[in-house]
Amino acid sequence: MDILVIDDVISSGYQEHIEQMFNDGFPWFYTPRVTIDIESDPNTGFSHLLFEDGQIYSNHYGSVLPIFFEALDKCKDTLRCDSLFRVRAGMFIQEQNKNPHVPHRDFEFEHMVMLYYVSDSDGSTKIYNDDKTEIVDEIPPKRGRVVFFDGKTYHASASPKNHQSRIVINYNFLGTTL
Repeated sequence: MDILVIDDVISSGYQEHIEQMFNDGFPWFYTPRVTIDIESDPNTGFSHLLFEDGQIYSNHYGSVLPIFFEALDKCKDTLRCDSLFRVRAGMFIQEQNKNPHVPHRDFEFEHMVMLYYVSDSDGSTKIYNDDKTEIVDEIPPKRGRVVFFDGKTYHASASPKNHQSRIVINYNFLGTTL
């Protein structure tokens, strides 16, 4: 599957509700490494686990789950979800990390990734070639935007330089391309 970008995947009112929810006293937790499985990652961030392996970890899960279904509905002719297994929100604050973020895969097994951008920001998601030596695409954060890609794809986030924060909801699922 190639990279699939869908703008305004949910209504503008729902986009505003989600953005406000993540900005008004949302419980963020410090993450000492952006890419948890890479020991040499010097970058930090903030995260909030909402759902993993059938277990709901956050009372905000019910607010973000419909985003996933709306996005899947918009690409129902090309993609199907067999099982959602993790939903995690991530945030970087302005100039939080000076180093480029490390290209990574969320998991080493077959899966799909959907990113939902909570607000307009800079700090594009960079998509890399298979040997992580070349950026082949960049997706700028735009409120209401969703990007789908194969979980085998190396990718990296970036800290914003011009905005106060960059907030993304990361959905990992087992899926089938049609």
